[in-house]
Amino acid sequence: MPAVLCRRWCGLGYSSENDLQARGGRTMINLQLERFRCPQDGSRLSLADETVLARLNRAIEAGNLQNSGGQSLTAPIPAGLIRARADLLYPIVDRIPVLLAGEAIPLDQISHS
Repeated sequence: MPAVLCRRWCGLGYSSENDLQARGGRTMINLQLERFRCPQDGSRLSLADETVLARLNRAIEAGNLQNSGGQSLTAPIPAGLIRARADLLYPIVDRIPVLLAGEAIPLDQISHS
């Protein structure tokens, strides 16, 4: 996990998830993620990796990305949660997961980016 995301999202000053695990077993991020579920199918969510976020942001910059509600996205996505089927991403905005069906981003839009 990117160190910046770890510090920003869970509010801790550790440099990586491995550092967090070394200091106490289960990480705060893992404990928080266990609570979140996809509002559409109830599946588990996981943090999006840097590769997915980079592809999303390239598509946003090119003007080629919409959320499930049909709204074109114009601002970069700094972080997100992906549901178990890996077909939707829920953005994290100002360290708050936006778990609304209409705000989810279908990842099939970036499959060829």
